[in-house]
Amino acid sequence: MVALGKVRTKDRLRIAGICNDDHCLLCVTGTDACTHLFFRCSFSRNVCLGILDWLKIRSSPDEYVYVSWRKWGRKYKSRRMQQVCYCALAATVYYVWKARNISLWQQSVPRIEVWVREIKSVVYRRIKAIVNSKWSAHELAWLSELAQNIN
Repeated sequence: MVALGKVRTKDRLRIAGICNDDHCLLCVTGTDACTHLFFRCSFSRNVCLGILDWLKIRSSPDEYVYVSWRKWGRKYKSRRMQQVCYCALAATVYYVWKARNISLWQQSVPRIEVWVREIKSVVYRRIKAIVNSKWSAHELAWLSELAQNIN
């Protein structure tokens, strides 16, 4: 739904006449729209930068998050390492949307550091569950390094 821009953000609800206020619930500086929430919002940007740093994917501070997202799986030649990156991307999208909903329903914006740590932990646990004998020593060492940098 995010890729299609069809998540139920406040801008879409305002157009439908359901709400009057359409400011971003996470950063309060933009409109609660899919493009803002996932590509321009300072909250989601900082969460993405935390996960990109964990995955050792460099991104310039001025770069739009969308440009960074396109890099997530391209850095690594290993298919398994790419899958870890895409798993982290999916988790990041999910947790940004979850943070937005927590902000809406509980009037509380989650702390970025806590959210980044949670995403790292979830991704690592899911990937660790599928590790098998086909993983190379290099891939296992990389995964071990990720585990050490969760906190």
